[in-house]
Amino acid sequence: MRKTKWLKNLLIITLVTIIIVGVNTSLENKVQATSITGALPINQIFPDPNLAEEVKKVLGKKSVTNVISQMELERIDIFNANERNIQSIEGLQYCTKLNNLDLSGNQISDISPLKNLTELRVLDLRINEIRDLNALKGLKQLTMVDLAYQKWTEKIAYQPKIVIVNAIKGPDGEMVRPHFISDNGIYINGDIIWNLPTYRQEVSYKFGQLISVGKTMTTFNGMVVHQLYSEMPLIKRAMPINKIFPDYNLAKVIKNTLRKKELTDVISQSELNKVEQIKAENKTIYSIEGMQYLSNLRTLHLSDNQIRDIYPLENLAHLSEVSLNNNDLTDESIAELLKMKQLECLSIWSYKMNSANARNTINHLIKRKDFKWSEK
Repeated sequence: MRKTKWLKNLLIITLVTIIIVGVNTSLENKVQATSITGALPINQIFPDPNLAEEVKKVLGKKSVTNVISQMELERIDIFNANERNIQSIEGLQYCTKLNNLDLSGNQISDISPLKNLTELRVLDLRINEIRDLNALKGLKQLTMVDLAYQKWTEKIAYQPKIVIVNAIKGPDGEMVRPHFISDNGIYINGDIIWNLPTYRQEVSYKFGQLISVGKTMTTFNGMVVHQLYSEMPLIKRAMPINKIFPDYNLAKVIKNTLRKKELTDVISQSELNKVEQIKAENKTIYSIEGMQYLSNLRTLHLSDNQIRDIYPLENLAHLSEVSLNNNDLTDESIAELLKMKQLECLSIWSYKMNSANARNTINHLIKRKDFKWSEK
């Protein structure tokens, strides 16, 4: 009985010892995360080539391939690398004795390597691409901080309605509200929302807020720019009307719509973007090639022509009303019309259905708000 109890107590002691050792090991690993093991090349510790070059200079080395130790990194207490085209500050977490750091005028977006630099007192991060300040939360010794003029640019696809989650966050993790939103955008529940009836090249918003960091107050401000690219095809340069629209009769319609004199007059994508309505009934049009560039087309009346293929209409996001009565539409063309979910009014009188697939397509199209169809 006593032996069993003794073994049980021994087992408990052993388990507790294992747990304590495990915890100590875990804590030790966390501490070691801010120091390098052994001597390593500068450019291995600092992957950004421009940052590595500046570290090389500070340490008086000849090459970024020279090896350095943790002890050498801890000698760096002042580091100035403003306007050096630095994009990543990975490696600075090992410079644990830093108290004065100037990284202004770079392209830095991630400042997480600064998180454990608790001896930092002066920090200049002006004119960068910073959106999240969470890494500064624990830097209690900061007495001078500059976070002004941040600018961040991102490419996104153009859509009639764009919703972007606000990604600007202060040290406490809370969102920094925008104080200006371009193009009549609005801010609701952490989202920036734009309703864009026509394509434009970019939208943006500005932010600015007085925040508390360490022992000081500073202004965190800047701008976020979303460059919009169109998934619809665009002409790359100004071209003659009849080169963009090979069908002679359609080219004449476009010429008149844009108030040009000749079919050989050159037009640009910006001019094509202005076309919102085309009415070209009974014009002996065979091909609508070129219409894919009418990115803001809303209303299209092409009844009583000889059109078979409607693929140029596939990506016209604003197209809501189409009339294709009495044309030579194929089953495939009708199937493409089905995919255009933005259509509110579709008229295809006198369409000859030649397959069960086409008839099934029509059954789906009938569900639209306004659908007209008759079969000869």
